[in-house]
Amino acid sequence: MGAGSRLRIGLVLCALAVAVAALILASPTLVRPAESDAGSRTREDVRLVTVDDHEPRLWAYTSRQKDFGTATLPMNVVVEADAATTRRVIAADADRNWTAEDPEGESVVLNGSGVAWSDTRGATRYTYVEYGEGGGRWMDETAQLHDGSYLGVRVHARLYEVTDGDQSLTVMQAHQEHWDWFRLRHTVGSVARGQYAIEHEFYGTGVVSDMRRARFGNGGASDADGWVTVVDIMDWPVPDDEFAVAGLSLGLLLVGARRATVTAALRAVAERRQATTAHAALVTIPLLTPLVIRVVAVELERAFPALSPKVIAAPCYLALAVGLPVAVGLLGRRLPADDAFTAAAVGFGAGLLLDYAYLGIAALDVGVVAHRAVLLFGLGLIAAGGVRWAETPVHRYRYRVPGILVWAGALLWPLAGL
Repeated sequence: MGAGSRLRIGLVLCALAVAVAALILASPTLVRPAESDAGSRTREDVRLVTVDDHEPRLWAYTSRQKDFGTATLPMNVVVEADAATTRRVIAADADRNWTAEDPEGESVVLNGSGVAWSDTRGATRYTYVEYGEGGGRWMDETAQLHDGSYLGVRVHARLYEVTDGDQSLTVMQAHQEHWDWFRLRHTVGSVARGQYAIEHEFYGTGVVSDMRRARFGNGGASDADGWVTVVDIMDWPVPDDEFAVAGLSLGLLLVGARRATVTAALRAVAERRQATTAHAALVTIPLLTPLVIRVVAVELERAFPALSPKVIAAPCYLALAVGLPVAVGLLGRRLPADDAFTAAAVGFGAGLLLDYAYLGIAALDVGVVAHRAVLLFGLGLIAAGGVRWAETPVHRYRYRVPGILVWAGALLWPLAGL
């Protein structure tokens, strides 16, 4: 490898290292948590809230464990009805209208909102309820609903039914999230969007007597502002209904719409050298891999609803975590080190953006951006670690080994919860 090539790849590596360091320093942790930290571990240290004149006092958070010190996300919706009624109203079928009778015998039409909600799976989260002097208890979800797909992007709502004598309240925690292949779990993007989505389900249904905001003071996680939506349901029966299925994927259309991104990436690689088939392959494969895996996983989830999403996610994750670096390493053997690094990094970076565009994600935490930058750096080093066309093969191996270590470390970091 000539002095000019070594200088170019050195400059690229230094620039990436500086960018990653700046991003990490800007965030206290590699992945900034979107969840709340209550900072309290005993009942005496936490504040409970009430809704109107209802007796139960509520802890306005969910928790990973039956412990106040493991708080996650804040509650953001309270419906003055039982969980079954709340579930049916939220999941109104958009293709037809319901007809019910109010207490005076008048016919009322209940309109669907056009959103396809369905039952879903999710990690168990607990909340705490206290009844007067009778003490409190921990409870898990009564139901979980989502609009979207488990392995794509969705609005996810957890419902907790709290009894108050002959009446019931449904306390909800709703948020928007997406499946993160590199963390193997969901990343919360917005609590406010989840709250707005639930509010929208009640507008115009004909069963709401009042909707207002109440101050719970549980903001601070993600974009939560501490205000909770309180919904009063009129006192008449709500008919049951079936859940709809999510619509068709837009993945292939987005691939066509992003053709300019592929062209720009190839042009950047070919600025110093005429692009070859190896250049094109080393850009295109990392570019398409994240989106293809996402679309395949989502479509399999929809085709086999009885199958656990994690069973589908396992082979998809192996294709991304192992198959992609192996393919990039093999393709990199046909190019000089600096060309291979640039092509793989540009292609994978554009592929991550394409995947987020498919999910409709417009903003990311600084920590997530830093994590993806580390992955780009590692994959680029793996691509630069081929042995062909190298004047001194040992220098090429010096790229591959650090690249594998960086890639593996970036994958293990969030999985280990660090």
